[in-house]
Amino acid sequence: MKKRFLMSGIILLVIFGLTFPSLAVDQINLRLDWVLMGKCSPFFVGVEKGYYKDAGIDLKISEGKGSGSTIQLIASGENPFGLASLANLAEAVAKGMPVKSVYAVTHDSGYAVLSLAESGIKTPKDLIGKTVGVSPAGASRAVLPAFLKVNGVEFSQIKEVAFEGTGRMNALLMKKVDSAIGPYYEYLPILESKGVKLNTMKLAEWGLPLVGFGIVVNNKLITENPDLIKRFLKATTLSIGYAMANQEEAINAMAKNYIKPEPKIWAYDWKLVIETMASKYMKGRPMGWQPKEEWEQSQDFLARYISSEIGKVPLDKFYTNDFISQ
Repeated sequence: MKKRFLMSGIILLVIFGLTFPSLAVDQINLRLDWVLMGKCSPFFVGVEKGYYKDAGIDLKISEGKGSGSTIQLIASGENPFGLASLANLAEAVAKGMPVKSVYAVTHDSGYAVLSLAESGIKTPKDLIGKTVGVSPAGASRAVLPAFLKVNGVEFSQIKEVAFEGTGRMNALLMKKVDSAIGPYYEYLPILESKGVKLNTMKLAEWGLPLVGFGIVVNNKLITENPDLIKRFLKATTLSIGYAMANQEEAINAMAKNYIKPEPKIWAYDWKLVIETMASKYMKGRPMGWQPKEEWEQSQDFLARYISSEIGKVPLDKFYTNDFISQ
């Protein structure tokens, strides 16, 4: 009850506590990490409710081809804002890409290894000798080696199979792979709608707490137009708060913008996403805040299991809270 009361208070504060002055309109494109799913619904309902317009922003929303691809587009300057996995962002920054996270949408990556219940895969060691479907440009390919190593499995002991789009989940259904890795809140609704029973190994429950998804920008935008970032994030906070309090309306707003909407699947997805937005480090912090503790833990794991170069990067190169309304 306390958690529910606190969440209700946050939502009310978000909805009624932020206002915008009259501004000239900036035409902005937000690049998503992937195809439309529940976690994207706040942006659409934010447009519909006029939150971005009130912030002086004419927002267009484009689908992506994986977090890695989205981050590359932000780094090149093709898109000003992106929604992407922050584990992918850490890897990109370590490689010298001029990008930074300015807002945490979720505080848990939500990544899990999914398998059909009949496969008997219940622990990481059960993956030895098995195939794992991944996305070639998504966060799954980055975090899988870390997940295996922290649980005593060498990457060479499994066979990685890359699929574009949602191909890895289709392959799982067709038993072309033994398992697949991805955000459980996206794939559980899809797979369960097909009538299958699943085993789910959430990475956070198997020793791999990782930062979730966030808003990514180019460092040049931070220097040249900080006001735009502040306005965009204020509108985003309003949008997320409204979407949490009005889940069906948020899903319907997104459905109007999609050729083949999946409102039931998206609604289930959004409900699961909301669970990943909680964090023990967020007490007294505003929505979107990126706790230092979460980034420290993530950097440590990524440096040990993905690339030692990630550990050499100063923490403030990955993220900033400077643009979040207090």
